[in-house]
Amino acid sequence: MTKTRRLMELTAVVYERGRFTADELAAEFGVSYRTMLRYLQELSGLGVPLYSEVGRSGGYGVLGRRSPGAAGTAGEPLLKKLFRPASFVVGLEMTAPFTAVSLSNAIVPELWAQWEMRSAEIARPVDPRTRVGAVRSRGPEYRYIAGAEVASLRVVPDGMAGIELPAKAYAVYRHDGAYRREDRDGTYFRALEKLRSNGMEHDPDAWGLEIFRSAGDGPPDGTECEIYIPLK
Repeated sequence: MTKTRRLMELTAVVYERGRFTADELAAEFGVSYRTMLRYLQELSGLGVPLYSEVGRSGGYGVLGRRSPGAAGTAGEPLLKKLFRPASFVVGLEMTAPFTAVSLSNAIVPELWAQWEMRSAEIARPVDPRTRVGAVRSRGPEYRYIAGAEVASLRVVPDGMAGIELPAKAYAVYRHDGAYRREDRDGTYFRALEKLRSNGMEHDPDAWGLEIFRSAGDGPPDGTECEIYIPLK
């Protein structure tokens, strides 16, 4: 397993657990205690909000880990399953290493600010009031497109990207909280755990979606959005 892959899996685990010790994680990942401490320090440097607690019952936790705005139990997102027909998304794209949480936090809001200035260039938007963020984490790469759903990809403005999304089933929940990647990732990883417990399987190769239903709802002005997790 590469170091990047191990850090990706470790990020998922710390958000799912909320509280843990370096000894527990070292045993689970098959590395030494000192190596795990170094990994946790790297995650912290990349923007994962870890804190430590001293004493016999001490360990580590994720700062600000709390239940999302949608109703659920024990901090779990409230999921619903739905089917989306094939669609197209056009927008401004960023690409960054998966572990670069701080970089994503800086760039994604700026991407949306640029989108607001250029959204009039989009030909034939399906709903001008709805904004769509397309997210794909494949291997070590994190891709994000800030844009809108369009009727076709025949016209893609200069400097923008266009993608085709096939007809697909999704698990959907509402994220209501700070629009920081660590907050969205924390809710996302808890949703993945709930998917597995309900016998549904995430499709990691497909694009996920963040949908903001009205102007002013999205970053950097607002916090509420619907998260679409692609299913196999």
